[in-house]
Amino acid sequence: IVTRDTSSMKYFALSLLRDVMAFHLHDKDPEALVDVDLKRLAYVKANHISTLKDTLYLRALEQLEQKVGAHAISTRVTYQRAYLISTSAYKPLVSEDHKWDLKKAFAICESAKQRFKDSDGAIQCENLQEDILTKSLNAEIEETNVPGQVFRCLVHYKNFTALHYRIVKTSREEIRAQRKKWERDYNVDREQKFLEYFLTKAPQKTGKFLLPDDGDYQQHSIEVKLDALPEGEYMVL
Repeated sequence: IVTRDTSSMKYFALSLLRDVMAFHLHDKDPEALVDVDLKRLAYVKANHISTLKDTLYLRALEQLEQKVGAHAISTRVTYQRAYLISTSAYKPLVSEDHKWDLKKAFAICESAKQRFKDSDGAIQCENLQEDILTKSLNAEIEETNVPGQVFRCLVHYKNFTALHYRIVKTSREEIRAQRKKWERDYNVDREQKFLEYFLTKAPQKTGKFLLPDDGDYQQHSIEVKLDALPEGEYMVL
C-alpha cells in the first residue's frame, strides 16, 4: 500500500486488514481469510471515488469466488456478487440496461444454494431471493374526475400478473368515521379493519386487468382505464 499520508485512517484500516489477511494466509480452512477479504473489498468499494468501482468490485468478487469455490464460505462471496447485481438501477423509460439484473441475481443465489445449501451464504441468498420475489402494488388516481366519463389509473406493480378491482360508493364522512372507529384500537390491524368494512359494500363496478409480466422481477407501470361513474364519491379497492 503506497500513500503520502501515513497518518490517514483509511491507510491504517487497509494496513490492518492486510496484516490480518497475511496472518490467515496459510490456514487450511479459508473461512477466516475470506471473511477478512470480503471486509477489505467492501471497505475499498465504500471509499473508492472511481465511477468504475462497482465493476472493479464485482470483478474482485468473481475472482475470489473462483479461488474458494470448493468451500462453503464461497457462498458468502456469491451472495455479495448477487446483491451487488440486484441493486443495479433499472430505468425502463431510459434504456433496457440492467433490465434482467434481478433475474440474474436470483439465478446466482440459486447456484449458491445448490453448492452448499445449509451454509451461511446460502441462507443469505435465500433471503435475497425472497426480497426479489416480493410483490408490490400501488395505484394513482386523480382525486377529481369528470362524471360520466372513463378515467385513468396509473398502476405501479412488481411480480403481479393480474389486477382485480372494485369501486364502491362512499362519502368523506363515512371514510372519516371508519378511520376514527379504529384509530385507538391497537389490538387489531386497523388498516385491515378499515378495508374490510368497505369490501363488504356492494360494488358499483368491478373488473380485472392482466398486467404484462416478462419475468424480469422488476417494477413496472401501466395506465389502465376505469369505467365511467355517475356524480358522487367513490373508493377504488
